Amino acid sequence: MSTRAGLGHRRRLRAARVLVAAAAFVPTVVAARPRPAARDAAVRDAYLCRDAPEHVDLGSTRYTDPRCRRGVWLGADVGGVVLPARLGLFDRTVWTVRTGPAWAVRLSPWLSLGGRHGLTWYDAGNARLRVHDHQVELALHPWVASGHRRVHDRLTVGLETHAVLRTEVDGVAFKLGGVRDFVATVGYGAEHRLARRWALGWHGQLRQAWVFVDTQRQLRLGLRAVVMPRPRHRLALESILYAVDRNPRQAGTLVPRRGAYAQFALDYAWMGTPARNLALGPALRLRYATGFLTGEAPIYEVREESLSTSYVDITLGVRASWR
Repeated sequence: MSTRAGLGHRRRLRAARVLVAAAAFVPTVVAARPRPAARDAAVRDAYLCRDAPEHVDLGSTRYTDPRCRRGVWLGADVGGVVLPARLGLFDRTVWTVRTGPAWAVRLSPWLSLGGRHGLTWYDAGNARLRVHDHQVELALHPWVASGHRRVHDRLTVGLETHAVLRTEVDGVAFKLGGVRDFVATVGYGAEHRLARRWALGWHGQLRQAWVFVDTQRQLRLGLRAVVMPRPRHRLALESILYAVDRNPRQAGTLVPRRGAYAQFALDYAWMGTPARNLALGPALRLRYATGFLTGEAPIYEVREESLSTSYVDITLGVRASWR
């Protein structure tokens, strides 16, 4: 009897241990799934400084800035386009390559500063240009400063310039001075976190451009939809519209007085975390435009055919964020 009682006691003890282990395992499995409260917090606090990799936004049009105070974004791009003569867009093969860095820094919870700098080579067969471009933009965040967490807004003022510093025509090189444009900008926009994986951004910008001794008045509108299938991956679809009102002549060339030009872009980015405060990853952008940098860089509008030349370009880059 004692032997049977001992066996029964050991069996009951073993069963109790199994139940205790199962009870300890069930909360672990449940905790592995995002709870509704955690999901709501991820949406509500999407634009706050958090211990998570940030997706860097360093394009010519921006919708977000570094999340953390004194946070820094850095990037470098190389891209371009080739338009063969057989396409019939130009009477000769035209190509352009652009490369340069970009940056942004969060100065305070309500203020950010950013810029882009580039070097572009433009080749049209009998003519070659080297163009330097610079963009600096100061952004205020009034909604963010008032306590809104699901929205990152940007009230911006900025300055852009494109300067032709070297020209080669029929093999003869010239160093030119004063061949540049200036664009002063003021605008407002915001990105809204709709769900844990979805965001929608928009912006409007008024632009006053000076090209040689002529002027342009521009309106730029943008809309971007973002999906993050995984926290480290981001896909974005963006559309941009430029409405341009010009002087009757542009640098002595008769061009259309008014026009509307569109750009459509698809972006992909991945961000890894090689260090605790560092995120790093590649970026890819594929863009279709209905005019050859029309609106974006008025210096190229000295030829009327560039206004109606549509093209596709591709840009590869690397992005880094430090907080």
